[in-house]
Amino acid sequence: MPLFVSALNSLLATLVWEPAIAPFFIFLIGGILGLLAVVTYVRGSNTRLPLGKRILLLSFRLIAIALVCLFLFQPMIEEPIARRHPKRVALVAVDSPISMDEKDGIDQASRIDTARKLRADSGLIGAKQASKLGDVRLFGFDEDARSLPENGLLTLAADGGTTSFHSSISSILNAVKTDEQCVGMFVFSDGHDFENVPVNQTSQLARARQTPIFPIPIGKQQTIPDITVNIASYSPYTFVKQIATIQRENDWQQ
Repeated sequence: MPLFVSALNSLLATLVWEPAIAPFFIFLIGGILGLLAVVTYVRGSNTRLPLGKRILLLSFRLIAIALVCLFLFQPMIEEPIARRHPKRVALVAVDSPISMDEKDGIDQASRIDTARKLRADSGLIGAKQASKLGDVRLFGFDEDARSLPENGLLTLAADGGTTSFHSSISSILNAVKTDEQCVGMFVFSDGHDFENVPVNQTSQLARARQTPIFPIPIGKQQTIPDITVNIASYSPYTFVKQIATIQRENDWQQ
């Protein structure tokens, strides 16, 4: 018996009432119908039925009236459903080709050191520390992207041969799981891109993942070419498929 009472109390505690009409009118309807039933079966003209049968029929009538009133109250069982919030992540990508070693950043520091300073000043801290953006994940990229540990940016060297933005950003976006929400990708770069993929293709990748990209330019604009190629032969020009000798005069970024 105590177990039944406990289960009943637990059920009543989870019920939510949404009356179809005002509760006052429900009680009023129930009272009037109940009173009419009592008068009909106790003092009615149908005296040929024994008293016991009349009391039994009255009980069934009162139960039916109570059920009607109960349905008008519209009881419902409330079942709380835990709302799943996707894990928030922020992506920090730092460019690392040889050009990032140029010393034209803040206070004439190298571009990659400037990226380290800007990242530290911006509050894009690592995953083990609290961040309003959620879990901050670090990546280095040149020809492709690679994940960095908590302090990996401190040892990231600017020694990449070239930079491929589209491939690198694609790899970084693929590192985000389906149950995670990326609040943004912060790209620290000096802008050198040798993949020559239209920017709209890269933006489509980010749009498909609902990830805004925030570029942070590093360094100063320069007109120094990466590679200068001169024809070393005596001929000032060459024809298609003609063999010629070329000479590379300046190569500070391969």
